[in-house]
Amino acid sequence: MAKIIKSAHSVYWLSAMVLAGLVLFVLSLSLLMIPYSNIIDENKGSDLTCLQIPFTQARAAQIINSYNDESRSAARSLHLPGDLLFPIGYALLYAGLIGLIIRGQEGWWFRLGLVVMLFPFAAMVLDWIENLFILSMLAIATEESVAAIPSWMPAVGGSVGALKYLFLSLLTPLFVISLVIWSLVKRQPELTAGLTLTYLITLAMLGFSLYQLFTEVLPCLGPL
Repeated sequence: MAKIIKSAHSVYWLSAMVLAGLVLFVLSLSLLMIPYSNIIDENKGSDLTCLQIPFTQARAAQIINSYNDESRSAARSLHLPGDLLFPIGYALLYAGLIGLIIRGQEGWWFRLGLVVMLFPFAAMVLDWIENLFILSMLAIATEESVAAIPSWMPAVGGSVGALKYLFLSLLTPLFVISLVIWSLVKRQPELTAGLTLTYLITLAMLGFSLYQLFTEVLPCLGPL
């Protein structure tokens, strides 16, 4: 992996990862997710993010009960296919950006960067597993009742969701922002127009992750 990142042509395929990830990220969010999220908001359902981390059967029931039939249908449509493609988008985007940053680094930062490149892909897999739990809970609530949702399902699904946000919205931003600051202070590698653009896109995306963590995820841990 280290030799691949350091190769002369790595900048091209890493840039291709960023571009492909950005396209998937924007298209899945704007065309396949936001319209359905707006339907839930218009019907005054609980924040959709709160469905991802209920942890208890009672909390899952409270959230799902706030959704009418239209909102439940919208939640299912949002997760398939939107939230199936969205994780691929952010995984490619974040990993590509991290790769472009660390390819000019050496030593400890480079080795740690190779590990952190895997964090978005770990979040992607966790996101898919979490979606499976959410869709299962919605199906049980629709076909039977919210009382029929097993207590272990929101507990395991919520734990998977929490791990996803740990990798995506906390560990990855903290490491990469530190790396960018360190690179600018040490001026390693030499700052170019392309690297400056990479830094700007990276900080914008990581800022989005941190914003989501503090404005959408953490509030869901408190009272609805």
